[in-house]
Amino acid sequence: MGCDGGSIPMRVELVKMKPKEERADPAEVEKIRWTYCAISNERLTPPIVSCELGFLYNKEVIIRLLLDKSIPKDFAHIRGLKDVREVHFKPNPNFQDTGKSSVHTFDPATDALFVCPISGLEVGKGRFSALRTCGHVFSDKSLRECPSAECLECGVPFAKDDVVVLNPRDTEVDELRSALDARRQAEKLVAKEKKKEKQRSKDAVKLADEKKESGKRKLEETSAGSSKRAGTSHIPIKVASSSPAVTGSTSETYKSLFTSSVKKPAMQLFTAT
Repeated sequence: MGCDGGSIPMRVELVKMKPKEERADPAEVEKIRWTYCAISNERLTPPIVSCELGFLYNKEVIIRLLLDKSIPKDFAHIRGLKDVREVHFKPNPNFQDTGKSSVHTFDPATDALFVCPISGLEVGKGRFSALRTCGHVFSDKSLRECPSAECLECGVPFAKDDVVVLNPRDTEVDELRSALDARRQAEKLVAKEKKKEKQRSKDAVKLADEKKESGKRKLEETSAGSSKRAGTSHIPIKVASSSPAVTGSTSETYKSLFTSSVKKPAMQLFTAT
């Protein structure tokens, strides 16, 4: 090597280096989550719904998958339409719709679909939350700076538990799943207890009706027995006569035993001759 008119190789040419792992731009990934359906990767188009974990979907896609019973395993927590709620975004007035629908052609510089209705902050540039009571979406910054017990858009009251974080961080998803499972388990226990209480109420009503019916039957039987005895007492009873028959020649003698009006025959006197 050297002095022969050749070139001297560099170290990078002799040693193969492990290629660096390509990582997506976090800002671009975040905006993708706010622009495309979490299941179908289709562009979010109203009506838009959110699950209990805060992911966003096209409602039409959810309905189709539920009808086909083909919900992906990662989204098995969606058992029906009752497990999703419609959310309402304010469209970004600066959004330029170029008809792009593929994730690979997404341009984060121009494709912010929605903004906060209070601050105007674009989605993907901060944390946003939806209200369970009405579905309106606000940035967390606006909710902190404008504290209120009513929706800032429609005035519907809401509580702290009604605020659902949308598109949570990956580190928060497992915690949200555990909380969802615990909440559903508690709801099952409450529903089971309500069912038992309802059954106990039905049994109590049934028992009361049976006692009432039994008492009614006894009363009817008692009334029927009394009526039967009362009817029997009015039946005439024939009494056979034990007296001897009175006939012919003995009639006058027999009558004289009971009456004094009958004249006795004169007694004849006989004299000795």
